[in-house]
Amino acid sequence: MQLTPHQLLALLPIAIALALTLRLVVGLRTVGVFAPALLALTAADLGARDVAAALLVAGGAGFAVAPVLDRLPIARQARLGTLVIVVAAAVVATGVLDGDAVGLPMVVLAIVVERTWSDHTVAGARAATRLCGTTLASAGAIAVALTWIGPVLLTEHWVVPSAVGLGACLVVGGYRGLRVTELVRFRRLLRAERAAVAS
Repeated sequence: MQLTPHQLLALLPIAIALALTLRLVVGLRTVGVFAPALLALTAADLGARDVAAALLVAGGAGFAVAPVLDRLPIARQARLGTLVIVVAAAVVATGVLDGDAVGLPMVVLAIVVERTWSDHTVAGARAATRLCGTTLASAGAIAVALTWIGPVLLTEHWVVPSAVGLGACLVVGGYRGLRVTELVRFRRLLRAERAAVAS
């Protein structure tokens, strides 16, 4: 669905509330809380195909330049700024997006690339793939939810989605129970313990 800037801002609180739910209740580890929300808004606006193409280009360009930046004696902020420039230049130069795609958050793309590369160098390729994968999967899930919820909420005054998002953020932010991923992990541990006792 093509969204106006006003509609994007109206849906932002809902996207943030959904991202917080996936992080705090489900327990998905993502690149920050807001990266999945912003990527989801972009996907809902531009379409998943365009965003996927931009992510592939951004990832390729970012991973090509990241090893070089690691060798330079520059601050992390300068490295991130350079990545933003490289990612934006690569996306524009390859023409994967048309001229209407001004909403693509280049800074978010650069942060996803930078955090994925950082995980790759510190924890290995599997951890980096998992982090990037959960971030993109979260963004995809939020984008699908927005395509269902968006048409309903956008017919109301802009205060309605803002109030719904704010209320959901406050409720989810107060959640102190076990996360879904922890329940799954503990269930596996209990099964292993029962199997050990039985044997």
